[in-house]
Amino acid sequence: MSTVKAIAIQPNEVRDFYDIDEGAAAYTRDLWSRDGVVGLDWHCFNDGVAPLTVTLDGGITVTIPAGGHLGMDNTKYAIITVTAVQHRLIIAGVHKRRIY
Repeated sequence: MSTVKAIAIQPNEVRDFYDIDEGAAAYTRDLWSRDGVVGLDWHCFNDGVAPLTVTLDGGITVTIPAGGHLGMDNTKYAIITVTAVQHRLIIAGVHKRRIY
């Protein structure tokens, strides 16, 4: 279980962290270790010609068909990974730990 699952998030808490990744290379972002952020929302556009897979914390996996898009709101995660297919990934979260 991800360490961020136990962190309290208030209903409608303002997202103060946003990031976008565009590319064809595989992408992994550890929001908790790198940024002190609890990921909450994500949306991925598959701009490639093959299906791509989005994985949250190594457990929740979804497949997006070529030319499709999918996202989730209010889903706590620390690590998001996208397979190597042309994509646009938008993520949002809340800072909950200061990184020095």
